[in-house]
Amino acid sequence: MSSMYINEPRTSGKVCIVTTLGDIDVELWSKECPLAVRNFIQLALEGHYDGTTFHRLQKDFLVQGGDPTGTGEADDSIYGGLFKTEAHQRLQFTRRGLLGTAGGKDACGGQFFFTLGPAPELYKKHTLFGKVTGNTVFNLMRFNDSAVDANHRPVPEQRVLKVKILDNPFPDIVPRVRKEEPKTEKKKDKKKSTAPKATSKNTALLSFGDEVEEEEAVLAKVNKDISKKGKSAHDVLNDEKLSKAAAVAPEELSTYEKPASPNDSDDEAKRAERLEKVKAKLQKRKLAEKAKDDEDDDIIGAIADEKKRKIAEEKARVAEELREMQRGYAKSIRAQKAEDTPNAEEPQTEAMKEYRKMRLTFKKDTKGIVKQSDPKREAQTMAMLDQLRTRISRSSVTGVISDQKVDMSDVPTLKDTIEGAAKDGLPEDEDKEELVDETDDAWMSHKFIAPEDTSGVTKARDANMKDQDEEWYPIGDPRNKIAQRRRDGATDAS
Repeated sequence: MSSMYINEPRTSGKVCIVTTLGDIDVELWSKECPLAVRNFIQLALEGHYDGTTFHRLQKDFLVQGGDPTGTGEADDSIYGGLFKTEAHQRLQFTRRGLLGTAGGKDACGGQFFFTLGPAPELYKKHTLFGKVTGNTVFNLMRFNDSAVDANHRPVPEQRVLKVKILDNPFPDIVPRVRKEEPKTEKKKDKKKSTAPKATSKNTALLSFGDEVEEEEAVLAKVNKDISKKGKSAHDVLNDEKLSKAAAVAPEELSTYEKPASPNDSDDEAKRAERLEKVKAKLQKRKLAEKAKDDEDDDIIGAIADEKKRKIAEEKARVAEELREMQRGYAKSIRAQKAEDTPNAEEPQTEAMKEYRKMRLTFKKDTKGIVKQSDPKREAQTMAMLDQLRTRISRSSVTGVISDQKVDMSDVPTLKDTIEGAAKDGLPEDEDKEELVDETDDAWMSHKFIAPEDTSGVTKARDANMKDQDEEWYPIGDPRNKIAQRRRDGATDAS
C-alpha cells in the first residue's frame, strides 16, 4: 500500500464533501486532470451538487452521485457537453477512497463516484482526479453498511448536503449562476413584519374618553355591516329625507328577467354575420400562408433540381474529357507502332531481309489466333490442348526412344486447327502472339539430364589413392621420430 502512495503524484487542491454519513475530505490532482477538476470545482461553487443523492451503490466496488435529477442520466458540465477522459500512468484505481468521473470513455460529465475497493478495470475508461484523505475514509466506507434496493439505490437514501472548497487550485474560476435557495417563507415573514401594527388608543387620558369609545364601537359595527356592499349617503348621513331602505327588494331582483328586445334576433344575425366574416378572413390568411409555404417549397425544390442538373452536366463533361484523353492516347500508341514498322523504301541488309521473311512466315501460321480477352479464346485453347494430348497418346514409348516417326497423318496440325477456328467465325487478332507449328516429333525423343548435386557431400580421402589424388595432403605428425627419420633419409638420398 505504501508503494501506491509513493507512485501517486502530489495533489493540489482540496474540498470537503458534506454528506448525510459525515464529511469526506478529498484532495485533487488538478495538474494531471485539469478538465475534470475545473469542472468539479466550478459546479461545486455554483451549488450544483447541493442536495443531490447517491443514486447507485455497489458494495465493495463504488458509490455514484452528483446527478441533480437522481436518475444517473444527467450530463451537466461547464464545457457545454461531455469532455474526454484524462488517463495518467501514475493514477490508477487500485484501492478504495478514489474519486473519478462517471460516464463512459471520453464521455465525462458532472457526475462522480467513489471507489469502495480496487477497480483496475476502470483505468483509461474514467478520469481519476481525487482521493479521500484522513479518517474521513471511514465515513465513506459506511456505504457498505447500507442496504440496496432493486435499482441499486442505498436504503435509506444518502445525500450530498454541500461541497466546501478548502483549497481552490483555479482561483480564476467565477461561478456563473449561484443556485438560489427557496425564499418564499422568508418573504412572507418579511411582509408580516413590515405590515403596520394596529395601534391601540389610550383614551383614559381624555376627559371625553367614554364618548370616543362609544363612537368607535358604533363605527366598527357599521363598517362590519356594510363591508360587503358599497357605501352611499343613505347609509352614512343621518338625514330623514334620505331613506336607508332598498328601492327594490333583493328577492325581486333575483326573480327579475330582462324583457326580450325586438332587436335581439337582428343582433344575433349581425353577430353571426360578423363571425362568418372573421372566419373567412382567417381562412384567407391561412390559405395565403399555405401558398407562401408551397412557393418556398417550390423554390427550394427548383434550387435542388438546378444543383442536380449542374452536377450531372459536370459529370458528363468530365466523362467526355476522359474519353477524349483515351482516344488521344490510343492514337499516340498507334502512331508509335506505325513509326516502329520498317519503311519499304529503306535499304535493308541481307540479314534484315532474312529476319523479315522469317517473321512473315511465323505471322502467317498464327493467322487464326484470337485475342486473349475474346470469350472464344478458351475454346481455341482447349482444341490445341486436345491436339497435343492426341499426339502424345499416339506416340509409342518405343518410337520415342528410337527416335521413330509416328503416323500422324489423320491428326490435324496446329495450322489446320487455327485456320478452322478462323473459318468458324473467330475474329482475327491484330496483336496476336507469334507461334510456331511444331509438327516434328524430334522434341519427344530428347532427354534432359541434370548434373548430380554434390554440394552437400564431403569427398572421402583414400590413403591408397594418394598418388592419383592431386588434392591429397599429408596427415602424418611431423614431430613423430619415424617421420622425422624418413624425412632425413629423403634429404640424404637427394
